[in-house]
Amino acid sequence: MISRTHIHVEADSAGHWRLADHGSRNGIFIDGERRESAVINDGMTVKLGNAADGVEVKFAFAATGDRDDATENIAANHHPIGGDQDLGQDDASTTDPSIKAAGAAVRARREELNITQRGWAAAGIINASALIAFEKGRSWPRTSTQEKLEDELRWPRGTISQIRASYWANSDPNEVTTALTDTSGESVLVQAIVTGVNTIEQGIQSLPAPQHPDFSARTASLTASVRQLEALAAKAALEPQATPTTAVTLAKIRRLSSQLVMLAAQSPNATLGQRLHAARRRAELNEAEIAAAAQVSTATIEAIEAGETVSAEAASKVAALIALLDQP
Repeated sequence: MISRTHIHVEADSAGHWRLADHGSRNGIFIDGERRESAVINDGMTVKLGNAADGVEVKFAFAATGDRDDATENIAANHHPIGGDQDLGQDDASTTDPSIKAAGAAVRARREELNITQRGWAAAGIINASALIAFEKGRSWPRTSTQEKLEDELRWPRGTISQIRASYWANSDPNEVTTALTDTSGESVLVQAIVTGVNTIEQGIQSLPAPQHPDFSARTASLTASVRQLEALAAKAALEPQATPTTAVTLAKIRRLSSQLVMLAAQSPNATLGQRLHAARRRAELNEAEIAAAAQVSTATIEAIEAGETVSAEAASKVAALIALLDQP
């Protein structure tokens, strides 16, 4: 039998990783001997609760610069094969509610995309133990790991940190130690969308001049993020739990999308799709109407705006129509 918080791992003043018994009833054992503390060595095996058949934990050091933080590479090897796992109830003394809010958002989105802990571990994104600790509010992944999670979840970079920051911004100062236990997946998802919108707004404000060589690439990246958020918000707006805030957020995302299209079209390196989208917005024409005017299919218009390759004939027809629409 092991305690809820059985061992504590930290770096000592000499720069070594050290483990210590966290006041457990049944102790920790190394090579059959009960120990109060020990310096962690690469390949070390520790048994929790019993020297003979206690829970076995193996430690391995990751090379500098590896995917996950050092604390994310210390994992127990006794988890059953299968889907998601749970390491037991939360200990309020070791749970950070702001991390738990961010972790809950990640879990809600992960489950929506049918991504398992085991799948991420196999792909080298984050191991199961580290993910469980994060989703339960017990540990905070480093920036490089957050970025990998955000890419997997199709979120803009910085979303996870903003969810954590927004928790404190929206919390009662007298209740900051209260665990986040009553937040539904839907409300957390909307919170993630809102923080994603904030990230995109900051990205738009920091764009260089349209003539800058990086302008087109940066607007394209922001546009892709806006499309992902719009898809999420559109789905959330139709859910039974949807609130007016969801609709307001969706409207804001669509305004940002329009703003980005207009900005992208100002670049001398603007693509045909960017110029088409801007011309169509200015003319207040939908895809079907612009397709009829250019004598191409609606699918062709959608493909051009998505940055896909179309026939030279179709591209020529669309370019001619854009020139006509742009006339004063």
